Amino acid sequence: MNAPPPTGGPLASSVVVFAGDLSLANLAPHRPGSRFGHLTVGAVDRDTRVVRSWRHIAPLLEGAAASIVNLEACFSTLAYSPTEDLKRYLHRDDPEETLPALAAHGFRFVSLGNNHVYDFGAEGLAETTRRLEAAGFQHFGLGATPEAALQPLLLDVPVPQGPPVRFAILSAFEYRDRAGVDSRDYYARTDGVMAHPGVASLGDPDAIRRVIQGLRREDPERVVVLYPHWGEDYCGVTAQQRADARALVAAGADLVIGHGAHQLQSVEVLDGRTAVYGLGNLLFQTTSQYQSTAQFPEALPFSMIARLSVCRHSETLEVALSLRLYPLHCDNLKVDFAPRPVTEATALETLMASPYGLAASEPPLTPRWDGRGRLYVDVPVDLGARRAAHCPSSASVS
Repeated sequence: MNAPPPTGGPLASSVVVFAGDLSLANLAPHRPGSRFGHLTVGAVDRDTRVVRSWRHIAPLLEGAAASIVNLEACFSTLAYSPTEDLKRYLHRDDPEETLPALAAHGFRFVSLGNNHVYDFGAEGLAETTRRLEAAGFQHFGLGATPEAALQPLLLDVPVPQGPPVRFAILSAFEYRDRAGVDSRDYYARTDGVMAHPGVASLGDPDAIRRVIQGLRREDPERVVVLYPHWGEDYCGVTAQQRADARALVAAGADLVIGHGAHQLQSVEVLDGRTAVYGLGNLLFQTTSQYQSTAQFPEALPFSMIARLSVCRHSETLEVALSLRLYPLHCDNLKVDFAPRPVTEATALETLMASPYGLAASEPPLTPRWDGRGRLYVDVPVDLGARRAAHCPSSASVS
């Protein structure tokens, strides 16, 4: 171990990137009337999907010890989806494009706890996991039983001082039981002696509590992050999200970072723990609904990338965390399918004027500009009794 500096305190930090929803929407409709690919624009060519769309956000993904994304699609070669007549939208991506693009930008950890991984049924789900594993990706939020689906992603994040910081990251999908859009068939369950593979559910907080308690017994220092897929499309935070967040904190989560509404949402501190309700999208290559203000009056054409800084105190080696959120323009019709950081004061005014986004955060957040003129907000992360000095946000973003 390196000797601490004379003044003590935290040293430089490592970074874990949390991104929101991703679908490159790169499989066109297969037949007239099919919803495969739903809102995909045919003019979005391969270069746009796998190269150009990443160019403005790539600097925010650099230098991470680990990067995590929610794959809100499946990989399937099936000609027909068993859910086609039930669901309004079906998502599937081409693994030959999506996986190399993810790997090129540092993503090796993929959440599948969402409402589209099962769009092509059990066969599509199995093909998705096979493709991910064959390409060297780790996935979580999915399993053969409810217990298996809740098994966390375990990460050891190396830091400049002391041993790695150990994380457990759990993915789960908000529980919905309405026919069609989100059938209960999506969730892992056991019917008698028959196991039904599927995604983890937020609907059983006691099961989540048991998982976290088991993690704490094995390793009291491990940082537990919940990474849920929840909320309503193009809306602010729902009452269900708030209730679920409180249940997750009560279950022992140190930090909640959510996604699912396709737009950024507010941040709230609950019993000393931070909940980022919604990151929105990383890359979601559909025409989206931000312009449909009559149908979605709460729609905000902004998303976020989260950079979690991780370090240890140089003398006590206690873990310290801090979170920096970078808002992005994400209306594909305005950014030509290449989301970009917010750099304009007028966009900040629009963003902070809405009662459905960051302006609704409690306690209030202070927007700032980095050295490249990009908007960000810093969010402290309290680990309670394990809390050390504040961890400096990484300044290594180019």
